Amino acid sequence: MSMCYYKIVKIFILYLTLNTVNSIDVNTSIGVVRGRTLHVLDTNVNQFLGIPYAEPPVGKHRFAKPKPITKPFPDIIDATKLKNSCIQPPNIYITPELHYSEDCLVLNIWTTNTTALKPVMFWIYGGGLTMGSIFQEWYNGSALATNDVVVVSVNYRLGPFGFLYGDREDAPGNVGLYDQLLGLKWVRENIHLFGGDRNQITIFGESAGSWSVSAHILSPLSKGLFKRAIMESGALMFNKNRNVVNKTEAILKGKNIAKQLKCDESEDWIQCLRKADARNIVKYETTMFTSPVLDTEFLPLSARQAFNEKKFNTDIDLIAGITRNEGIGYADYLTAHPERMTLTDFHNGVKAMDSLGFHNINIPKVTEHYLKGVKLLYEYYELLYASNYFGKQMACDVPTMGICHGNDVPFVFGLPLLKPNDYTPDDIYYSTVLMKMWTIFAKDGQMDSNWPQLLNDEPMGAPKVHGLDPKDLRLVLKDPVHSIDVDTRIGVVRGQTLHVLDTNVDQFVGIPYAEPPVGKHRFAKPEPISKPFPNIIDATMPKNSCLSPIQLSPDSPLSENCLVLNIWTTNTTALKPVMFWIYGGGLAAGSIYQPEYNGSALATNDVVVVSVNYRLGPFGFLYGDREDAPGNVGFYDQLLGLKWARRNIHSFGGDRDQITIFGESAGSWSVSAHILSPLSKGLYKRAIMESAAFMFNIDKDVVNKTEAISQGKAMAKQLKCNETEDWIKCLRRADANDILKYWDPFATYPVFGTEFLPIRTQQAFNEKKFNTDVDLIAGIVRNEGSALTGSAIKDPDHMTIADFYNGMKAFDALGYHNLNVTKVADHYLKGVNTSSPAALLQSFSSLAGDLTIGCPTYLFAKRFAQTVKESQRVYFYELLYASKWFANYSGCDISTMGICHGMDIVFVFGLPLLYSNVSTPEDIYYSKVVMKIHMDSYWPQLLNNDPTGAPKVHGLDPKDLRLVLSDPFHQTCDGVWADYFL
Repeated sequence: MSMCYYKIVKIFILYLTLNTVNSIDVNTSIGVVRGRTLHVLDTNVNQFLGIPYAEPPVGKHRFAKPKPITKPFPDIIDATKLKNSCIQPPNIYITPELHYSEDCLVLNIWTTNTTALKPVMFWIYGGGLTMGSIFQEWYNGSALATNDVVVVSVNYRLGPFGFLYGDREDAPGNVGLYDQLLGLKWVRENIHLFGGDRNQITIFGESAGSWSVSAHILSPLSKGLFKRAIMESGALMFNKNRNVVNKTEAILKGKNIAKQLKCDESEDWIQCLRKADARNIVKYETTMFTSPVLDTEFLPLSARQAFNEKKFNTDIDLIAGITRNEGIGYADYLTAHPERMTLTDFHNGVKAMDSLGFHNINIPKVTEHYLKGVKLLYEYYELLYASNYFGKQMACDVPTMGICHGNDVPFVFGLPLLKPNDYTPDDIYYSTVLMKMWTIFAKDGQMDSNWPQLLNDEPMGAPKVHGLDPKDLRLVLKDPVHSIDVDTRIGVVRGQTLHVLDTNVDQFVGIPYAEPPVGKHRFAKPEPISKPFPNIIDATMPKNSCLSPIQLSPDSPLSENCLVLNIWTTNTTALKPVMFWIYGGGLAAGSIYQPEYNGSALATNDVVVVSVNYRLGPFGFLYGDREDAPGNVGFYDQLLGLKWARRNIHSFGGDRDQITIFGESAGSWSVSAHILSPLSKGLYKRAIMESAAFMFNIDKDVVNKTEAISQGKAMAKQLKCNETEDWIKCLRRADANDILKYWDPFATYPVFGTEFLPIRTQQAFNEKKFNTDVDLIAGIVRNEGSALTGSAIKDPDHMTIADFYNGMKAFDALGYHNLNVTKVADHYLKGVNTSSPAALLQSFSSLAGDLTIGCPTYLFAKRFAQTVKESQRVYFYELLYASKWFANYSGCDISTMGICHGMDIVFVFGLPLLYSNVSTPEDIYYSKVVMKIHMDSYWPQLLNNDPTGAPKVHGLDPKDLRLVLSDPFHQTCDGVWADYFL
């Protein structure tokens, strides 16, 4: 079966390596500035690097406010190359090629050629006010500028050069903030020459850059210079009773540096420091971050006092936010061995925060709170997603550390679009969305209706926080201080409430339903959890996905310890029907954490949605012909998950007697297996099979017991297991990743003649030995085979008639035995131009789809309908429509491949509603219809009382929701393939 493959569109861009012919000159108040034109994301962007906005702050100007440039430069100012970054201690996160100097007060500009003036986005970098540079790679503003804004970034002095306090006019402290202020004034004076609107300036920054933005909001000196602000993970708000550093402490800190540099106590210590080598001054800056000084001209009041007295810049719009795991990066600063952290380390770490400026912490109270595992979030947005690539660049391991401080930066600046080979499709999509959000705000201060204001007019006054997650771009964390706890048989499970499509949805992610299937439990049936967990089960973050050769969910590490399930539910008093999802992936790949399986939108339709992880490949389907390795244990996992749901789902608002199991591809295989298995009897009431069924050749099993045992033993041999020892025990000791190396993912099949599947499909229907008391929907998409040809046809662009026949033979190795090659070829090559590769490929695609998915699904449903009682309802559909966005995302070219395998998923899970900005109105409308599907009189049952006896199939097409196809498989499934399957 096919899996979902992601297509990455390669975009090539040169950053700072340009054609010298494409220069551009702009006449400014300081002279002519020469930049260059880049071609970025199909847009011409003019780039100006290192434009000076102040006199060099050196010599007597060290520690002083910056001086504006008074005379224009006589020569052209070269803004085509990098200039100096402000002097700072060495740091691995800053590009090593940069040159550091005190002469660093320059700014960058990116703009596009348009006649109308554009909003301006003025970036202030982070780095604890001790490090950072506008020339860091991830602050390249070219991609952001393609969103019809002018992007400016400003260098400012750092550490002692920017924040040493002398309590005198020529060393007033906070001069790094004065640098930003002068840069902002320069922009207001000149930005119209670069196509920017001086009255539409948004200042934005991250970390210490966000501190700086908050400082400009508080400072009377910045009043009227900007219209909007975006604060990303930082604000100058400390203990209300004590400044982070007072004037006396600030002066003492400066004098200590002077003392270290052998300045005579009798001389002017500021003058002495001005004569010192800058590199020596840097040596004695040892703090993690530098703090501004309050009660000064720039910051006359603390934040608390400014808000209480309304003495701040009130006439601006604001976005502020955080990432999910802001604090994880600080652990190394507070304890020497965070991986071995003890309770004593925790207490000492809290005490150490005092030295960082966070004074007067009530240590017992704080410790008691955080050791209960409670998370506090109280901002305007919360970033819930991170790029694995950027995380590694910043020493943030996303699976273990979460969404670290600073992980929003690459998305805001469009790095995934500039370096698509380093990022995932989710990264690229998410960055596109986030840039749009930020630039729309810069243009008019508005966000769309799905992004609520922090404080609103609701009666309870609960703060609303937008959860920024590409899996759900309408996610709202309503009063996120409060999570939701549910008491289950395995203990208290903690989830969180999302605001989805104007509905509150409670989400529980990664609830364990079985003991870890590791060690002696590898290859064995899953064991139920025997004792409730003593601590609260955190179901707010993804857990492991089951080990497989392909990782389809970047947020979830691969592991054998993976038997968990997700639940989405709404708060209603009446019990709701339950929809139990089983993912596809050929039984060899897949995860409940794949973005397309987000059940929140589906849950808004007054159902409870459950999705279950199950073991894959050899861990789920190796057959040992013994009690402790019975084979098919992936199905036993699903079965135990289903039993867990029946025992516990009422606690989540679900009706245990109204469970529908549904799945796609190998998930649909699984649904058909539960229909056939006596072990699943009575556990569910309805079933939906999307594009697959366990029906193979009538005369030969896809794999028999002997072949299955041989497959396992061959793998044991590859792993050097001794032939005289117990090969299952040997495999249990082997490294899991080594086992994966020797398992063919395309040969993962269940074994019949076993406890779970005692008889084959045809025999089960003939003897009525299957679960007959369920209603069924089954269906396929129009072009099931278009995504399957790659495994059989190696060079489709030059396909020959010989390739066609060889491709048919190749299906035998995939379990489709005993093909009558002549009969099948005659049917599919009838009227086909066999000298045309395109025509041959299309015919072979039809053959592949009919053989592997279309006819097994249809014939399974038909035999089911022929055998069950008349009171059981059986429906069949054929999907005739695809979302172009989801098709592109999944690597399906609709123009050549048609309606590909898996194209129904997007509508079933409501993705067009969650990703409305990339979906068409038709996608959105159709998804609503599919999620709410109601079997009215226009949807006929597969077999009905039509005098002709012709099967009726519903054609799922938004252009005609009453479309009925009469006997559409007469020549194929009921014709050429009938003898093969039945």
